Amino acid sequence: MLKKKLHQIQPDKSTAEVHRSKSTCLGVCAHGPLALVYPEGILYFELKIEDLDKLIEEHLLHGRPVSSLSFFRMPSL
Repeated sequence: MLKKKLHQIQPDKSTAEVHRSKSTCLGVCAHGPLALVYPEGILYFELKIEDLDKLIEEHLLHGRPVSSLSFFRMPSL
């Protein structure tokens, strides 16, 4: 579903670079589907289809993490 939504919005490559990949379990499979967004290291889980628009618009395109959907933020290195 994320792949389809990203294709629909076709982010402006000059302001956003979004890549999607599949992964095996990241240790919280029971709470899937999930998204891990870098470079911030923010983990979103228990995502629903209706959450994707907000996650894409706010965090992926504008760099504003969605605290109401996030579960964990990795500490800075």
